[in-house]
Amino acid sequence: MTPSSRADSCLLRKRSQLVPAAFALSLALFGFTAQAFAQDEDSGPLQLFPSQPAPSGTPENPANLPAGAQEQFVTPSDVVISVERLGSIDPDTIGLLDGSNGGLGVDMWQGSQRADIHDLLAGLPTQLPSPALRGLARRLLLSTAELPLATDAGNEAATPEKARLIRTRAEKLIAMGFLEDAISLIDAAEGSIEREPAIDKLMIQARLLLGDFGGACNLIRTQESNLSEAYWQKRLVLCQLLDGNTTAAQFGATLLQDNGEQDPLFFALVARISEQRAVALPEFDRVNDLHLALLWLAKLPLPDTLLASADPATMRAIAENPHSDLNVRLLAAEQAARVGAIPADMLAEIYKSVEFSAEELRSPISIAEATYDARGRALLYQAASIESVPETKALVIQKDLELARRNGLYPLSVDVHATQITQLPVTGDLWEFSGEAARALYAIGRPKPADAWVSHLANQAQRDPAAQSLKDGLWAFSRLASDSYDSEMDEIQRSSWAKQTRARVPDQSPFEAMRRLELAYSLMDALGRVAVPPAAWRELLDLPRNRYVTLPNPGLVQLTTQAAQEGRRAETVAWTLWTLGEGGPAQADAETLKSVIAALGKVGLARAGYDLAMEAALQNDL
Repeated sequence: MTPSSRADSCLLRKRSQLVPAAFALSLALFGFTAQAFAQDEDSGPLQLFPSQPAPSGTPENPANLPAGAQEQFVTPSDVVISVERLGSIDPDTIGLLDGSNGGLGVDMWQGSQRADIHDLLAGLPTQLPSPALRGLARRLLLSTAELPLATDAGNEAATPEKARLIRTRAEKLIAMGFLEDAISLIDAAEGSIEREPAIDKLMIQARLLLGDFGGACNLIRTQESNLSEAYWQKRLVLCQLLDGNTTAAQFGATLLQDNGEQDPLFFALVARISEQRAVALPEFDRVNDLHLALLWLAKLPLPDTLLASADPATMRAIAENPHSDLNVRLLAAEQAARVGAIPADMLAEIYKSVEFSAEELRSPISIAEATYDARGRALLYQAASIESVPETKALVIQKDLELARRNGLYPLSVDVHATQITQLPVTGDLWEFSGEAARALYAIGRPKPADAWVSHLANQAQRDPAAQSLKDGLWAFSRLASDSYDSEMDEIQRSSWAKQTRARVPDQSPFEAMRRLELAYSLMDALGRVAVPPAAWRELLDLPRNRYVTLPNPGLVQLTTQAAQEGRRAETVAWTLWTLGEGGPAQADAETLKSVIAALGKVGLARAGYDLAMEAALQNDL
């Protein structure tokens, strides 16, 4: 019997349950009105996921964080900057977050140059696999804040374009998948700006991506004066199709073609929907919000080729499309969860929607080991969900985490199983799961229950060498995450962990051993956890250093550091996002992480620095 078969056999013990004028004529001919488009059960996609909730409150605050962990923002007394007060009703100052709900402070741009702010925000990376970076980006884009006065009043170019930053902020929120946030931000600024097409386009994009076709069409129907633009003409056609007014939609599409509009996918979809026949679609690997709405209306599946180029919001829309192949939806949901477009508990819900046979549920481990794809991950999640025996539930979760670690999906798997792990009792029969449980709980910000698992493992280690080995392997991660240790480093435990780290790196690579040891010690220094003794650093002298390491542009690190030293809080956050980028802390080198964590601490964001450190430790298997 293979190990997988033996593991699966445990599952059988107990189960709790198995043109303008022409368009003006079109409006008159076909009864175009400005009345609201009432969305009913057939007018929008089935909401697989609920509206994305605001991020939950700060997890358990680990004690012994560096100074400033409670986000006590301090502005240097020697910095005096003129700002535009909120009383001037500058729409760019408007936000959704203040000091009571996660805002970065009304003075977050103090010390910055207004001419630089737009470019800083416009260049932010959008596909962020790091929850800590996503949280910082969201806070930066949504905070209510005063803005510096434009310099050189005699220079017309120095006068800021009204509502320019609101547009840029909304664009970035949409690109990151924070669709509800983008809508709320635009709504909040509505009383301070004249609604303009550029703002309305962003609102329509967000609503279409959310499947709120009624809300989008209500806004589209107010744009009679803009129908010389193909953008509005095409979206009017969508609304006419949603209304069942196929004659008007066909007429509008014909006018667009006569005017030379080039969008083969749009025209094929309009023909297919309006004529109710199988019109062949052109090959496509990219779509926009309009295409996604038309594909839903046509009840057509979405190809998996879209996933390679999809941004977070598009991934979410693909995952919610009920007409697509379930495997495509699963992959899209996983990608969306990985970059924060949907929470992990929403991914868990789609995992639950996959149908499995009784035979598959009896052998989840062997099936997942043979094919660890999205369906295999859903199978393991379901098997753990329905299992009533704690030992067996832990076995399934442990296997999923093990496979996820091998396939670069460990953080996502931890998030998905978080609730299940939290509910497992700390008992003697589960000591082999103690290390995995503690690591996962530390990662999700639950150090106290994690400490309980470590204590349980320590008790077992007194009489079992295998438990001692597990405990040794957890030393660095638990030291970074918890304050339940003496301030002085236990040299015996550190030495045992270092020896084990060298032994378990892939292919016994000395380069990888050096990288992990350096990262662990650097993070301990950065968080002020403990003074790493000279002996630990001397051990690294015997290991070769990889000369071919990709480093960020040194200018980015320096700009982050300088912004922090001068108390420019928002700039520090923006440059942190630029520096770590879409690789996140997992791919950053030790020195870069130390610099970024120190910079965040200087501007009162030590909690974010701690979160970055824990993500780096988790994803680098420390």
